[in-house]
Amino acid sequence: METGVAMLTAEEREVVIHAIALYLDANDQPRATLTTLVDDHDFAARLPSGQSPLEWARITVTRCEEDAWRHLPPWLYRLLSHIQITLPELDGLIQRIKAKPPEWCGPAMPDPLDSIWLPAAGMPFVNRKMLRAHLRAMCTAPEAGAGAGTSRPPAVLVVNGPEKSGRTYTVDLLEHYVRHQRVAAFDTPLESRPAPPWVALARVPRHGGSTTMPTDLTTILAEAMLVDTASKPAGIATPDRMNEYLCQWLLEEAGKTRKQWWLVIDRLHEPDLNEDTVRFVAKLAEQVARRNEEPAIRLVLIGFPPALLANTSSVHEDVGPIGEVDLEPFFDHLLSGATGTEMPPAAVKMAVFLALKDLPANGQRLAKLNARLRDSVALMSHA
Repeated sequence: METGVAMLTAEEREVVIHAIALYLDANDQPRATLTTLVDDHDFAARLPSGQSPLEWARITVTRCEEDAWRHLPPWLYRLLSHIQITLPELDGLIQRIKAKPPEWCGPAMPDPLDSIWLPAAGMPFVNRKMLRAHLRAMCTAPEAGAGAGTSRPPAVLVVNGPEKSGRTYTVDLLEHYVRHQRVAAFDTPLESRPAPPWVALARVPRHGGSTTMPTDLTTILAEAMLVDTASKPAGIATPDRMNEYLCQWLLEEAGKTRKQWWLVIDRLHEPDLNEDTVRFVAKLAEQVARRNEEPAIRLVLIGFPPALLANTSSVHEDVGPIGEVDLEPFFDHLLSGATGTEMPPAAVKMAVFLALKDLPANGQRLAKLNARLRDSVALMSHA
């Protein structure tokens, strides 16, 4: 949800910068110190270099304010709750910034995979029952001591649907889920914390399928995992052999990070997608599906023809249109939460009717509907 709510006043910002600079002044490795305290892959990826402790502190606070409450607990809360600098001005501030203000909140659900509002993306997420079921199955850990004949959770998901059907929103729900899992583990002692889940995303450029090669997708995914690509396979080999090398290298490097990776490749429906790249994606799916090493690696392919994975264990979703039956739970939860009472079915149906009324039949239908649902959430948050 777009909001003008700021984390800090100008005065508070200077106090926080001063506190962080004081802490960094006693450390000779500011980047390592900051990334360890925040313990978030996204933060590390977005933190540029600084020189003096004060410069590092200003850069850090800027990045934290930009991210605001998109990551929970917020980056700024993580920093301030660990640096143990005693300043009277910080009293109360740390706890205040831990919780999102109402303007950042939408309808919340206990299970992140049931969510009908994604706060970090500021967008509704309705329908997609099949996607939610598949993601839930993929998140299920294998039973301890399961034998070779025991069925394992699916590791490969393929999402398809018409143009402008919302296929790409799959990434937003997945990001929401893994962020929730990292938050849930934040208070667990480091030594007993499970491997944190993260998303590495690669998108085929629009109208760029013919020039997107296997090595390009490998590089994008590796860089998203903060993997050094200097050791990436190169040289002379047949396309199929090189695909084998690239897939093996990518999965080995992902395993070395000790994180649970969701590798996502979007826009694979580009009509001119390079044939070598098509075979690379199929090979990657094959290797992920048969991989047994921990931490787990999962693969989500958006817009990839299922027929090309006929011999690979995978699950599939075809995205359908959003109708009344999908919007009724959304408005029932939204209106009941805002009023604190159960809403009459007639009120819910009227809200659904107004949301769907006069929507265009072209590719703008979903965008227009999403805008109306966003407006509804914004209205209820100020009710």
